[in-house]
Amino acid sequence: MAAFGGTDTAPARESSSQTNRAVSTRRQATRERLLDATRDVVGTKGYHGASVEEICEAAGFTRGAFYSNYADKDEIVLALVEREQERVFRAMHEESGIHGADSLEATIDALLAAQEPDRGLFLLQAEIMLLALRTPDFTRVAATAERMFRSRIADILAIGLHHLRLEPIIDLDAMAECISAITSRSIQHAMLAGEDDLLALARLTLPHIVRSLTRATQATPTDASNPSA
Repeated sequence: MAAFGGTDTAPARESSSQTNRAVSTRRQATRERLLDATRDVVGTKGYHGASVEEICEAAGFTRGAFYSNYADKDEIVLALVEREQERVFRAMHEESGIHGADSLEATIDALLAAQEPDRGLFLLQAEIMLLALRTPDFTRVAATAERMFRSRIADILAIGLHHLRLEPIIDLDAMAECISAITSRSIQHAMLAGEDDLLALARLTLPHIVRSLTRATQATPTDASNPSA
């Protein structure tokens, strides 16, 4: 019934696009909380020790919320691997310190800064690596992620070396793989030794290693004939 002296008006309704956006936002927020919980539980208890129930409890959701977003534990762990890799890739893409680096040490610092290591992420990566060695589906995902990660490192390294007028004497992907391996070992060493700086060993050794694998950029015939170039 209309109020005295007024007119009948229907309550405003949200458009379908507004409703869909709201649902999508809530769904994404739910997924992020589930992924965060998976990161913590799997990193602490391992893949086989973590249960869907524990992930739900850590996220503060019911099993229904879990299964409305992910089919099983395998699927959410795969989604977690993709999310964490994308975060690292984004940090590498946005890292601008490499352009202003005026020494090999500064270049390595900029490269390491883009990787933002932490104990939880390293434990997760170690767990996923073990899983990948045993499970074909995870082997494929891990191998793809490794290739992408190595490619990003190589891209950033190429920028830094070009800025310093250096060039690699081995394949750039191989150098990127070397950097990745030493970085992982640095994190592992620091964690076992109880040290706070997870990248101390990498920061100490990588400049010397990269220096031994590079040389001053060789002048091309065109450059030689045009010293002012």
